[in-house]
Amino acid sequence: MSGRGDRRGPARATCGGRCAIRRPRRARSATTTPGSLLDVRHVVDASVDVPQAQRMPAVARAAGFELPEGDEGNLAVQRPLPDIGEISGHLLDVGADAGKRAYVVVHPGTSAPARTWPAERHRQAVRELTEDGHQVVVTGTERDLTAYVASDVAADLGGVTTFAEPTAVIERASVLVAGDTGPAHLAAAAGTPVMSLFAPSSPRRGGPRTA
Repeated sequence: MSGRGDRRGPARATCGGRCAIRRPRRARSATTTPGSLLDVRHVVDASVDVPQAQRMPAVARAAGFELPEGDEGNLAVQRPLPDIGEISGHLLDVGADAGKRAYVVVHPGTSAPARTWPAERHRQAVRELTEDGHQVVVTGTERDLTAYVASDVAADLGGVTTFAEPTAVIERASVLVAGDTGPAHLAAAAGTPVMSLFAPSSPRRGGPRTA
């Protein structure tokens, strides 16, 4: 039965009240949050700066989800990664069969301005890297920013890669230079060394696990 007088909600009304509506469990780590809307409140010691990469698996365990045997909880990328031979061959002086460590990736953007290294400093770093003989690739979604940072000395991939391709670009790099942002964690998951730049946030708490 459904209609204006049915107050059971559309889902229960549709199945006549005979189906079970499963509510997702809510879990999080907390120190001072009351947690009245949580099913699992994983209490942490605020005086201990636990890395997020360790804190999140701890929340999952508190909710009853254990990691498989032998899984240390490190980030991992799903393979095979996309073929970026056309990208590397077009923008870099490397062939499609180039192995890892062929270039340096600089990723100047972050989601929060407070965590962003100034564009001028990124541009200077790119120029100095190229003067030292490194090939440099600049990645990101903000095309004006990547074009400014790359200038006329680096390959600009700003806004031209698909969602999955940046991981493949980073995986073949000798090092990633990035702020407190997602690509730093992608690099750690792909096994690429990271030079991660932090401003107001804690590198111990938010930094890549293997950096």
